[in-house]
Amino acid sequence: MPGVHSLEEIDVMNPNSGIDVRRIPTGYRDLDIIYGRSDVLDASGLSHVEYGLPCGKISYWAGVAGVGKTRLAIAVSKNISRMNGTVMVFEGEVRPDEFRQWAGNDVIHPEKYFVSDHSELPNICDTLLKFRPNLVIIDSANMIEGSGCSSHDRVIYPQLRSIIQDIGCHCIMTAQLNQDKTVKGGTTPGHLVDVEAHLDWLVPIGKMHESTIFPDIEGCFWLETKKNRCGPVGGAVTFAHERHGIRFINSTVSPFSPKIADDRNIKYKILPPREKK
Repeated sequence: MPGVHSLEEIDVMNPNSGIDVRRIPTGYRDLDIIYGRSDVLDASGLSHVEYGLPCGKISYWAGVAGVGKTRLAIAVSKNISRMNGTVMVFEGEVRPDEFRQWAGNDVIHPEKYFVSDHSELPNICDTLLKFRPNLVIIDSANMIEGSGCSSHDRVIYPQLRSIIQDIGCHCIMTAQLNQDKTVKGGTTPGHLVDVEAHLDWLVPIGKMHESTIFPDIEGCFWLETKKNRCGPVGGAVTFAHERHGIRFINSTVSPFSPKIADDRNIKYKILPPREKK
């Protein structure tokens, strides 16, 4: 209801408004930590700590061409599949059968891992409500018809967010950075999402042979949070490209999570998507 409301009135209208957001683990502990921490209560009233992707929120991963946005998203999705989570990928770069090759043969639950080439927002929303996944990947944001125009983006993103919140999943959208590090398609999406992260090369592919430190990897890139409504900003995680995937290298999580070594009750599990209303 429009107007001015006290915090007490807001709590009555939405009993969960003051509760920490639930989170979905990525399978990479340091990536989970830079996304943020939540202290939540389970069904029995016991408190525990969760790190990872915030449920009901949208991430925007922008990176230079070929840096590893899709590859990292696939790696996270496969980790979530290993935890019995459901994954939905909207793929605008290649055909579904080509994406199947990208995913590889080690997806633990292929029956719960879906790929779609829908590009119209109504079809995307209907598909999400039908399958109710834990993780959604939109590769890339520009595949959604009408995106890239500021006025259209201000319609697309709130509608998508409403569906993501209803399901209780997390959505990762990829986008491309221009050479000057600005986001291709404009800055409007960055203002409308919950987490914006940039990916860039640390050591480009083809240059690793000059290093004797990591002779078995092909290139390194990092992910850094530029905006985070659900956690710290500025945390970075470095990954390396290997022939059959990526490998975690290091991160800058310690300044943001000094208590991490003392968190004995961290729970790494996949939350079931919310039931249909």
